Amino acid sequence: MNCKEARELLSASLDNETDNLSRLSLKEHLAGCPSCVEELKELQSVKNLLQEQPLMEMPPEIRRAIKRQADERLLKKPFWSWPRFVFKPALVFSFAGVLLVAGIWLYKDFKPKQEAVPLELFLAEHTRSLSKTSLARRTVAAASPYYSLQSYAEQ
Repeated sequence: MNCKEARELLSASLDNETDNLSRLSLKEHLAGCPSCVEELKELQSVKNLLQEQPLMEMPPEIRRAIKRQADERLLKKPFWSWPRFVFKPALVFSFAGVLLVAGIWLYKDFKPKQEAVPLELFLAEHTRSLSKTSLARRTVAAASPYYSLQSYAEQ
């Protein structure tokens, strides 16, 4: 630990706000650095002087003025407002771009793959396909010695 790091920890160490590792590192540094020890002593004396001072009450007129200003600020600020980052143009356009891409991607997945066919045309095509299959089976049965129309009729 160097002197700069140690000086940043001195005040926290006096108030017992450091963790064990920092406290040990600071103790090791103070063992070999008289200038940091001197600064620690000065901070301790300032802390002692401040603790000896009596607590003073705030004058009522100052208390009222602070309360009035706080109330005015609370009344000016709406109960709920948009966060400040929403009004940054780059962020707004980025968000809009993400929404646009997501919308296009979702639309692509949900749009119908085939066009709708009227029911009459569907039934006509289905009937034609069945008759073609039936005709093909009858032709095979008639042409083959292993099949007969009798076996086809049983199916």
